[in-house]
Amino acid sequence: MAEIFVEKVRQVSGCVECRLMIDCEVRGLYVLLSRWEDVTPLRIFLGSNEFRALLGTRILLHNPPRVSVDEVQRRIRLSSHGKMLLQW
Repeated sequence: MAEIFVEKVRQVSGCVECRLMIDCEVRGLYVLLSRWEDVTPLRIFLGSNEFRALLGTRILLHNPPRVSVDEVQRRIRLSSHGKMLLQW
């Protein structure tokens, strides 16, 4: 089911990337990470049925899901040689 949800998010207009992360130390901890072209498509998604379906899964969870939106202005990526590469 999680794979289906992630694939649906990836198909939403404005979604650049979507991944479901599983914590290897905390059992049952999952993080949905998505990157968007702009804040407008993200806001549309947050008001969508797909997002409501994700929140609806909270009845299956021990703890309710927490939602946080972090606005990242730029990303710095390290290469395998330790040199910094800037991505805008």
